Amino acid sequence: MHFRWFLLSLLILLSSPLLFGKVAAAESIELTGKLSFLEDQGNKLKFEQVIQPNLSSLFQPSLTTHLNFGDSNQPYWLKLEPNLGDSEEGTYILEIQYGKIGIIELYYQGESGEWLKQKRGISIPARGGEVVHRNFIFILEASALKKPVYLKVQKGYLRLILHLWKLSEFTEKEQQAVFYDGLFYGAVMLVFLFNLFFYYFIRDRTLIYYSLFLLAIFFWYLSGQGWLDVFLPIRGTPIVRFQTAFWGVLLTIFGIQFTRSYLKLDTHSPGISRVLLFSQFFLPSISVSALIALQYYNQTPGRATFGIGLLLIILMLMLCLLAAVQGVREKREIAIYYFVATSLFIVLAIVQMLSSLQIFSTGLHWKLLQWGSVIEMLIFSLGLSRFYRQLQKEKYQMQVELVSTERKLVEQLEMVNELKDKILNNVIDPKLFPDLGQIASISGSILYVRAFGSSTQVYYQTGKNIKEMSLDCSLQNLRSCFGDDYLLKIHKSYLVNPKVPFSLCRRSSADYNLVFENHTLPVGRKFAKQIKEIFSGSNSIS
Repeated sequence: MHFRWFLLSLLILLSSPLLFGKVAAAESIELTGKLSFLEDQGNKLKFEQVIQPNLSSLFQPSLTTHLNFGDSNQPYWLKLEPNLGDSEEGTYILEIQYGKIGIIELYYQGESGEWLKQKRGISIPARGGEVVHRNFIFILEASALKKPVYLKVQKGYLRLILHLWKLSEFTEKEQQAVFYDGLFYGAVMLVFLFNLFFYYFIRDRTLIYYSLFLLAIFFWYLSGQGWLDVFLPIRGTPIVRFQTAFWGVLLTIFGIQFTRSYLKLDTHSPGISRVLLFSQFFLPSISVSALIALQYYNQTPGRATFGIGLLLIILMLMLCLLAAVQGVREKREIAIYYFVATSLFIVLAIVQMLSSLQIFSTGLHWKLLQWGSVIEMLIFSLGLSRFYRQLQKEKYQMQVELVSTERKLVEQLEMVNELKDKILNNVIDPKLFPDLGQIASISGSILYVRAFGSSTQVYYQTGKNIKEMSLDCSLQNLRSCFGDDYLLKIHKSYLVNPKVPFSLCRRSSADYNLVFENHTLPVGRKFAKQIKEIFSGSNSIS
């Protein structure tokens, strides 16, 4: 219950900016219809040629500011015509959302008419003292945007989302973005630490695997959104090209390990478990080979690479989903939580794959991806809370069974010692030794004994089953060996174990029965007073 309140509080905290805060987002300047592009076949065009009037007709108008040229080897020229009015003044920010674009060159005219250039991109290291932003931003004065500006993008995965902001609007947007991202990353780390806290108490590896999975999600988002570039000096190094793919592979590996442990696939779905175990070694091998090849040819992971990687991940997710379906059919509650969360994850992965293959022009926005991940974390955490309670219940049942078994063993040992003393003192007829040898091993589990002429039938419990054993001795001989503390006479044909929780039921005005499950034993009238004193204290008389 406390865990559910914790998750509800976390969800309210994450939703509070939408529910109670300022919901109006900063607005960028509309660029639709003001953007056109030109493919530079063979990388032959120079900037001086691009701005010539005879090439203007070759630029193709873009209907959107979300451009996806894929992993093209050819550079692209973009022509942006903001056409700011003469009265517009101040500083503006041209922002390109973070992506694996190697080089972005911006050409614009200064106040005296000369052409100036700025360069950004993952292949461009930050200059000394320069503040690195997670996205690619260009600071421009209003005078530069009253005329066309040109962009040249090349190397890597050429996918661009352009925005033009006034400085004040950009600052407001950044404050909101940092706030939301801070909430998201804080939530991930909070759930991460919460699972480590639980692991300290229950020592179940599932929580460690889930914590590693969360850690991989944390760094995958940091690298995908460009935050790692802000905190680490990796722009201009080979690391920046492969960091997101690296964390994506780790995320998949830890996610598979978490799945195998969480759903107990080795026990419930051994076939699927073996396939997933193989994929844990296969995926890193393929990834390392691909990265080595890309590094050798000086390429950045592009549309096909991401598409194939996502396809493999989706296939693994489908196997995980199949295992969850089997768990749901077996009515395992934790499998239901896993099924819901994994279904959501698969939908997001499919959309991302279609986007990387350029079937969709744009993919999911990072904010929507983050909220999808938050929902998944909440679902998984609810499932883990159920998993934790189930473990606690099983642990308690094991402790109860252990105490019960220990008590029975002590009682059995005491009884065996008494029998040994009687044997040593020649109290027991040696002819009874074979029968006593049979009954000694089950003495602590005996329910009752019934006489059949000169022989007896012993009824004893093993687990949830009641079994029978025949002995070639009389009821009186057994009673004399064990005494009333272990076998109490209730009828001329019955002995019962007084420690068994029999129910005392009235058969008539003066007659009674002892009942245990579906076994009903008559109580002799001369034994009724003693039996009532023993069994009526904890069992009602009906």
